[in-house]
Parts: sequence; structure tokens; C-alpha cells
Amino acid sequence: TPNHVFVDSYGNEVIGSTIMKSGWDAYFQMFPDYKIEVNEYFESQNVIVAVGYAMGTYMPETHQAENFWKLPAAWRMEEISGKVHKWQVIADTKIPFDIIAKNENRNR
Repeated sequence: TPNHVFVDSYGNEVIGSTIMKSGWDAYFQMFPDYKIEVNEYFESQNVIVAVGYAMGTYMPETHQAENFWKLPAAWRMEEISGKVHKWQVIADTKIPFDIIAKNENRNR
């Protein structure tokens, strides 16, 4: 939706579809093979909760296997008129942030 709300694992909110598209573009620059694997989902009225795994490789052009991560995650989505109005991710993002930090330290 135009006033789309994204909530990250720390409770930070990004509001607006244009800003969110830019955010996802930047995220896919860091993790071009990012994907989610949904193992189960639950639906109630206009809310869907999905559980599974998030995964990706930090800048896979480096071909370093240690830059790949996979972690348990859950997502909560609210829909309005067939469009995602709110997307919230719940995951421990320490592993991807540690990989980013390790690679930045290598480049210093």
C-alpha cells in the first residue's frame, strides 16, 4: 500500500512504499540471493503469520562460504484490499550483522 509499514526485528518502522522499495533495493545489493523459506503459516481475517527461515549470502561474488547465513524467522503481514499494508519480521539478525562486520574489518 502507499502507506506501507515495515517493522524490523528491533521494532524500527519504515513507513511508505517508495522508501521501502529503496530499502529492499539496498538489501538485495548486500544479499542478492536473499530468500525466505516458509514452513508453516496461519491466517486470521486480514493477518497472516508465517514461520520458517531467512537466508542469504553477503556479497556472494566473494565466493566465501562463510558469508552464507540461514536463521529461523517469522513474519507477520497485514493486508488491506489484497495488498500488503504491514510487514513485520521477527528474527535474530546477529549472524548477518556479524558477517557484514567481519567483511568490513577485512577491507580496512
